[in-house]
Amino acid sequence: MHTGPTGPASELIAVDFPDQPQFTYGESDGPMFYAFARDFWDLDLVAESLDRPRYRLNRPIYPFMGWILHPSGGGDGLVRSLFLVNVAAMLLAALSMGALSATMGGPTWLGVLAPLLPGSLMAVRITCGDLVASALMLAATVLLVRDKWATATLVAVAAVLTKEPVLLTFLGLALWRRDRQAFAVAVVPTVVYGLWALSIRLRVADSGQDVIEFGFPFAGIVDAIRLTWSQGDNAYALMAFVALVVLSVLGLRRAGLSHPLAPALLLNLGLISLLSITPVGLSRNGPRSVLPALLLAVVLVATPGARDAIRARVGVESPPLT
Repeated sequence: MHTGPTGPASELIAVDFPDQPQFTYGESDGPMFYAFARDFWDLDLVAESLDRPRYRLNRPIYPFMGWILHPSGGGDGLVRSLFLVNVAAMLLAALSMGALSATMGGPTWLGVLAPLLPGSLMAVRITCGDLVASALMLAATVLLVRDKWATATLVAVAAVLTKEPVLLTFLGLALWRRDRQAFAVAVVPTVVYGLWALSIRLRVADSGQDVIEFGFPFAGIVDAIRLTWSQGDNAYALMAFVALVVLSVLGLRRAGLSHPLAPALLLNLGLISLLSITPVGLSRNGPRSVLPALLLAVVLVATPGARDAIRARVGVESPPLT
């Protein structure tokens, strides 16, 4: 976890870690998560160490978990706390993915892959909340599939407040089940997130910086291929993206659109097609950006008979997509 001398959290990092050199290469979002966790209850103070406060403050759960483990300021203790939260997320992701696979008729050992994917390892390495969001997403998914929709809704709220793009997975699950329980798992997190984002918008001033994460469909992917991947750079991002494409095509071809996770995967793929080169093409961003979709694709490949397995286990059925 480090920042460059012109990074938004550079002054805070210099105070808390005076012996740590600051250099621009490899700079990531980690210092801003650290700043959020350090002064969690003083959003105005936190905003001083963020590049786009209205955007960054929309994701409070991971910093809050770090603060819970170390509520007495910053320093090495807070760094260790944020690291431990991600280690716990590794375990949760593995257990949830194994349980989801088993519920859908696949192998339990599949969960071992969850913490080993490039996006999972990168989130731990640079102190970001992507793995926590993905682990909570998987947990909420398996809870809904097992018809524990009330608990699934609470976990889904936490997932969306960790990183809001995972909401697409819950919308996809609602398209699969098409009942009130799945509707609640999609709508309640949307409402809660919207209220939180509105409160941040009313409280925190606009930084005036542009949104750089989105562009025209597939433009970011084309730019990544043309400007960086073809030059042999950012290999982790290329590896994660290729794995996603291969597994998505294989899974959808093998299981079809009637698979319970197919709508969620398609929605996530649609989002990725809109990402710019910054979130999709760089090694510190790309693996994290595709992580939720890649987790879904892995499960989908391993569970082509998911509908029958779920119906036999919990009796949940839904009409196929048309």
